[in-house]
Amino acid sequence: MFNVSNLKEWMMKYEVKEKVYKGFRINFESHKLEQPEEFKECFHDFDEEHLQLKFYSVAVNYAGYPEFDRQHVVALMEIKYLGKVVGYYKLFFNFDGVVEDDVYVLY
Repeated sequence: MFNVSNLKEWMMKYEVKEKVYKGFRINFESHKLEQPEEFKECFHDFDEEHLQLKFYSVAVNYAGYPEFDRQHVVALMEIKYLGKVVGYYKLFFNFDGVVEDDVYVLY
């Protein structure tokens, strides 16, 4: 089981914060290119200066009750544009620090 000190060490060892920002950028740029109309709906006349990213939380998650056969560390980043929260980005790590999945959600 993780305690806060262990979690912080784990995060530094596996560069969690850096991987969250990098993963977000990959999804963001893909969204911009692959779905330009939807992108424009959320990010009107996009200006990078108005994009605010906040590394928000990290949670240890055990899922798949009753076996709890899915365990992850989930890192969450809040996405703001023009001062308004417009979505979030989540990155799922296994306990060995390997990225297993991500979620990019815009409201």
